[in-house]
Amino acid sequence: MKRSRLLVFVLFISINVFSQAIKPPHKLINKKELERLSLNEVWLLKNSIYAKYGKPFENYELNAFFMKEKWYKVNENYNESKLKKVDLDNIAVLEKREGELNNTRIVNINNDKTINLSTVYNSFQYPSFSKEDQDLLMRNGFIVYPSNKTQLYHVYEENDYTGIPSFVSVDAVLQMYHMYFDQSLKRIESIFLTNTLDTLLAHSIKVLETEKTKYLNDTIIDAIDFNLAFLGISHFLLKEDSTLIKGRYREIAFEEIRKCFAHEGFEESKLLQKVYDYSQYVVRGHYTRSKQLKRFFYAMMWLGNAGISIEKSNQGIGLLSKDTPDSIIMRNTISSLILSNVLSTNAVNGKSLISFWGDIYEPTVFYVGVSDDIGPFEFLESMKSIFSTTRSFNEYLDSNKCKLLIDMYAPPILVPPKSRESE
Repeated sequence: MKRSRLLVFVLFISINVFSQAIKPPHKLINKKELERLSLNEVWLLKNSIYAKYGKPFENYELNAFFMKEKWYKVNENYNESKLKKVDLDNIAVLEKREGELNNTRIVNINNDKTINLSTVYNSFQYPSFSKEDQDLLMRNGFIVYPSNKTQLYHVYEENDYTGIPSFVSVDAVLQMYHMYFDQSLKRIESIFLTNTLDTLLAHSIKVLETEKTKYLNDTIIDAIDFNLAFLGISHFLLKEDSTLIKGRYREIAFEEIRKCFAHEGFEESKLLQKVYDYSQYVVRGHYTRSKQLKRFFYAMMWLGNAGISIEKSNQGIGLLSKDTPDSIIMRNTISSLILSNVLSTNAVNGKSLISFWGDIYEPTVFYVGVSDDIGPFEFLESMKSIFSTTRSFNEYLDSNKCKLLIDMYAPPILVPPKSRESE
């Protein structure tokens, strides 16, 4: 018959355990002698009889306890038929006493129900409880100790090694998951994503500089220069190299970088032409652990949050206002078209630039979910439905086609409802 056992679970504690010595009885036990024994002593004494014959214990506490006894040798061919009559008689006596003690788990002291510590099965694992500790355990059922451990899993490792049961709460599980999440993401970003982003930005900027020399139209050149600044900011944040920023928007780009480093909050962005929240650039989490991760955080924050907006909205901060000049909308649209063209029609060692972006985006989706913004892949599909596959940027000067593209992403303009007086 299985019995539930009262066990003590202590997480944050470092003590000497297993100071209790138990030897298996070889003659019939005197029942009177059992009256002075606690429940854990009766329990260990009973199981010492099995241990004498090498029984492999599945119970964690018993296994840990007897493995420290020199006389205990595990017998993989253990069979209870080997037990002698005196052993079986002693087990019966001990089980009866165990049942009696189990009925005294809760006691009344001054009309308050408290735990009877002498009925805790694994108290042998905590021999150094003070009187104050015992009082707290009896009154509350638990006790909390400070720890010199730096991570929760260090506590679990020690408990696992010493055979001490661990009480695993939801918070502990979530913390362990967070540790795995954080460490694996940090490793991916350090070893793989940083270099991938560097390759993507460096080659995209190089292609844009080459393409710029092929055009005389100032609208095209202006859109390319905008992209050089937009990508150059991210590349500078990643590499801290001022020569990476090119074109007519170079000084404005450095102003954006200054605001990112200052991270003072909402300010008007001269490059993005909208109010932007620079407080997002406060480095946090594992990104504080190294200069490389800090730079990666800055670079990805810019690419992921700044955005090249092509639609007007009156719905709030971070979007182009409804008063934004049409010339800015057209510049941003042509810039987006050119950037999508460059990503989809150019390659590094036979691998398209947009595939490099996919290599960055897909692991991010796995860790934090799908972005709710329009990315290069989505924009490219819309672009193909309106423009031809030609590599020439001149087609992007067609304002009617650009307007069709803008309308695909334009959010509804919220109009205040009419008041009854105005009807």
